[in-house]
Amino acid sequence: MTVARLGCVIDLLGRAYLRAEGLLVDRGASLGRNFRYEFEPSNVFFRKSARIIRRLLSNRDRVWTQREIIENTEVSSGLVSRVVNHLIRQGYLEKQSTRVFRLSDPLGLLDAWAKADDIHFRTLAVRYTVFGASPLEIAQRLRDWAAEKSSKIAFTQWIAAWLRHPHTEPVFTSAYVTGVPDNAALERLGLRPVRDAGKVCLFSAADEGIFQETRIVDGLPLVSDAQIFLDLQKTGLRGPEAAAALRDWDGFCRESIARWPLPAK
Repeated sequence: MTVARLGCVIDLLGRAYLRAEGLLVDRGASLGRNFRYEFEPSNVFFRKSARIIRRLLSNRDRVWTQREIIENTEVSSGLVSRVVNHLIRQGYLEKQSTRVFRLSDPLGLLDAWAKADDIHFRTLAVRYTVFGASPLEIAQRLRDWAAEKSSKIAFTQWIAAWLRHPHTEPVFTSAYVTGVPDNAALERLGLRPVRDAGKVCLFSAADEGIFQETRIVDGLPLVSDAQIFLDLQKTGLRGPEAAAALRDWDGFCRESIARWPLPAK
């Protein structure tokens, strides 16, 4: 990587060649510098790289162009190119033509993502207890609160899996949010903060790309199917069972996706 102007060059190894009237600086690389351009992404399942994976898995049957991925994920063309080439080399993606490709092993890619994923590493969680309301009623209250605050919200885990493909009755409501309720809102929502357990969990994500792939089901915004599957891993409360049932469903990682801002309910 260099910065060059009027014959002047500086690179990330510390080398410098600067030339101006009456001045010439010619310096070699700095000791201890060992910069290498990263052709392979360090982790395709984290932050902005994960946006690309999530987008590809939003519709596992679709043929994609590189331009569509760039526009939909809002990441650089360089990162898209590196992730796509990595997935091709790993056998998860196949080229149809120049910069046109489709998933060749979507469930294999999902399983690799689940193996690498750690929800506790990529999120901060706030837990609450609530009395006298079903998980669906709580979700509706949270949706309305988020709309009032113009905050993003997308439901995940048990409530989302149940809405996508009913298998186990949800006993817990969880969602990604861009802000948590203040004390007045908590009182109105009937929520009380707790250190552990509880019936409600609100996640703050390491990257807001989590909201780029959502869909509306029964008036509630849900994260993508792949994200629901990931978030149910290692959760207990029959979470892995619900995840497996969702994964085996024919509609998994298929159908349309709604993008923010979401349509009015």
